[in-house]
Amino acid sequence: METDRFLIDPALLNDVLPVGVIVIDSTGTIVHANLRASELTGYAIEEVIGRNFLEFIDAGDVEFAISALAEGDRYVGKLMGPVRIQYRDRQGRMMWTEYWAYGCPPEFGFDGYVITMTTESVADNLAKAVHDIAVGEPVAVTLASVARAVSAFPLTAIGTVLIIGDGGLHVVGDWPFAEQSFVDDLSMPWHQVIRTQRGRDLAVVDLPGEIGALAQRAGFASMWIRPIVSDDGHTAAVFVAWRHEPGHVSVNQERQLDEVVRVARLAFMHDEHRQQLERAAMIDPLTGLGNRAQLRRRLSADNGEPADAPEAVLYVDLDGFKSVNDTYGHEAGDLVLTVAGQRIAALVRDGDAVFRVGGDEFVVVCSGVPSDEGAGDTVAAIAQRIVDALGAPFEIGHQLGNGGTLRIGASVGIAERRPHDSGEHLVSRSDRALLQAKRDGKSRWYRADE
Repeated sequence: METDRFLIDPALLNDVLPVGVIVIDSTGTIVHANLRASELTGYAIEEVIGRNFLEFIDAGDVEFAISALAEGDRYVGKLMGPVRIQYRDRQGRMMWTEYWAYGCPPEFGFDGYVITMTTESVADNLAKAVHDIAVGEPVAVTLASVARAVSAFPLTAIGTVLIIGDGGLHVVGDWPFAEQSFVDDLSMPWHQVIRTQRGRDLAVVDLPGEIGALAQRAGFASMWIRPIVSDDGHTAAVFVAWRHEPGHVSVNQERQLDEVVRVARLAFMHDEHRQQLERAAMIDPLTGLGNRAQLRRRLSADNGEPADAPEAVLYVDLDGFKSVNDTYGHEAGDLVLTVAGQRIAALVRDGDAVFRVGGDEFVVVCSGVPSDEGAGDTVAAIAQRIVDALGAPFEIGHQLGNGGTLRIGASVGIAERRPHDSGEHLVSRSDRALLQAKRDGKSRWYRADE
């Protein structure tokens, strides 16, 4: 027997569609909106009817939206889209949507478009995080975008990234409670995830102590926690998704969570790579000491302005180094420079810094001097120790296969801080003092302005 066929009222179907539907006339005025469109924008249906749809489009996308609909004549009888734009909901939040447009059918009695709107997805929000990574935003900014990603369907949660750092865990993203003291409570489930590197799904009623009661009063029913593990295998952070819905994660939601964690991990990897590049740019690759760029940073404040000048600067230049390269070759020269750098670094005090700033030139930046010592006597003693140490034999010949012992020397220029001296001025004065030490016979130190 033939199965009976029933016609379903499209108006009934309209409000159970997973997409928002709005109808606009040729002027852009909204003449119809379904329940899903109301949910997506946060506006009641009666609040949008009669208003121009461009009022809801983000200012940066208005011109693009107009241009897209202006091509409607090319799509007569066809779907136009998808078009990806941003709009602002009733709370002023910027949201993504992809819409499809179709010309109003003749029975509507007016020209215009039927537009379907998709809900913002986890992928939309993660695209913002990937953009943050690409343009070099700080890792905290990127992770805030990652945390926001779970607000979208199908996760629909409040996201928090807990970064492991000095002094405990640092909260990035939305933390749903005013109280943060229990973040570092080792009984909290995220600490178990840190230790085991295994994710956990749990009901908020199972949370220990005060936080369980707080979460229930806030309307949360469940939470999902996932570790963010770096390339070297240590846990860099944990991701927490707070949900108002009960239940464990579904297969589809787990895939979305995996993508969230993957982008968070990428943010940490990119930040570590950036830091490695910055460190490499500040290090002399031969000696491992700071280079001239790091010296400039040492003498400047964070804003690029001159920092407080150090107590003194010693400018060191090796005597007779050219003959090492000429006689034994550059491999021997590199060994001498490496050992010379090690000797200088071993002679300075805690808080002092050594830099290799040229072929055989080193700069020592001396910090404050203890109150029971004279600044001049202290830095002079350091300079003399450097002259003595670099005048001692360099037992490196066996490494070159010639069994020889090399002897060179060193001259040092000293510049001690005077009123209104900048760090750069101290370096310049110590360089001039070094030239005087060279002229006076080398293998000695000379104090500027003497």
